[in-house]
Amino acid sequence: MKNNIFNASDRDKLEYFNQLLRNDSTLQDKFKQYLQIKQSTNISITDDTLEEYIDNIFEVLDGVDLSIYTDSCNSYYHYDYEFDISEELLETLFGEYEKKIGIAIAEGDYYQSMFIVLAIYEAIQRDPSVDDEYGIIYDYKDLLLDYLANLYTKEVEKMNEMQIQERKRILTLFVDNINEEEGHKYFKYLYHYLIDSAEMVEFAIKNINVFYIETQLHILHLLKDEEQYLYVAKQFYQENDFVARLLLQKLSELNMYDGYEQIAKECFEKNPRYFIDTIIKVITPEKSEQFYMQLLRYSAVFQSSFDDYKKLKKYVNLEELHKIHQEINNRHNVGYYIAILDYEKYYEKILVFAQDNLNIDLNNYVKILLDIYPKEILNIAISKCNLELNSYNRSRKNYTRICGNLFLISKKHEIQEELRKYIKTLYTHKPNLPALQDELKKAKLV
Repeated sequence: MKNNIFNASDRDKLEYFNQLLRNDSTLQDKFKQYLQIKQSTNISITDDTLEEYIDNIFEVLDGVDLSIYTDSCNSYYHYDYEFDISEELLETLFGEYEKKIGIAIAEGDYYQSMFIVLAIYEAIQRDPSVDDEYGIIYDYKDLLLDYLANLYTKEVEKMNEMQIQERKRILTLFVDNINEEEGHKYFKYLYHYLIDSAEMVEFAIKNINVFYIETQLHILHLLKDEEQYLYVAKQFYQENDFVARLLLQKLSELNMYDGYEQIAKECFEKNPRYFIDTIIKVITPEKSEQFYMQLLRYSAVFQSSFDDYKKLKKYVNLEELHKIHQEINNRHNVGYYIAILDYEKYYEKILVFAQDNLNIDLNNYVKILLDIYPKEILNIAISKCNLELNSYNRSRKNYTRICGNLFLISKKHEIQEELRKYIKTLYTHKPNLPALQDELKKAKLV
């Protein structure tokens, strides 16, 4: 039976399908769409006809009625249908274009194939609408762009060796018609294919105003000539921090200190956190003392670098050092701040800091201060325990922290009597606190 169907004459087929067309309104709509698509691909491809090509494709994509792609409106309520409907829609919309692109690729007419791809992209950028009463397609524009991206990537992979003039011609076509970074990002795979040599890099630099980061890195990777590498990197570094870091690394490798310092200052001012680790390894106090101090200060304050703090001490007076301590304190890195004060032997400052901030873990300073200020530390520990005891929604965790604080200072001889009395008040607390009593026993405080 199957063979009989396919062996039927063209006349029989036409008569049968003509009858179907008369009686099936959905099939009529699909056939109209097919003719519209067919007509839109018949325009000759020249630079002068791009706008006309875009207009015709937009007419095909705009106002598509999704109801002709499903048997009943109820299908819209089932998300399983979304893929099937989208697939049929895309095959219908792009089938003829894909066929024409494929033929052009097979014949080696790469310009024509990418001309059609660009025209489809520009038509999609005009935001065609879709008649989708039940919202079956989440984002029509994204659906079209995703399909086109897969299509053009697949076709580029089929391209064989291409002459450099053809590469330049295609790249010029896209450059002349795409001005936004998003468009260059979208076609990065094509750009990477076209820009395959130092000559193409030079051509691209002269002709493309906006580069997407991946294309920038692709271009830099192709360059073996140091002078050309520096020239190209300097075109990009202000727009992209990663490229700026590559440029700094190259300047450092070439021992171009003055050029390095100039760009390093600019980069550090713009994004200190990103560049500090790269720049601080190269800038020297002998050649750039003020900038070197600026880097050390940032590292000491914002990166909590103890080593850079110690280096910085050599370059600042006592008044400035105290300002740096305050900047470090403002960063709320308690352990680092206390370590700095301990290094400077500012024990009284640590004590005042601890008294003013009872929420700080006793472990941060008890070893530093207990021998120097035993009674003061006892009072801090008791205050911290009382806060735990009176906390809202008190639980065994509070009791564990109480016992932990008391255990830390329990070996100090000078305060053992007062500590023993406080522990007794906790153990005999009224009303009784069995969980606290149990934790005191576990810590061997009673």
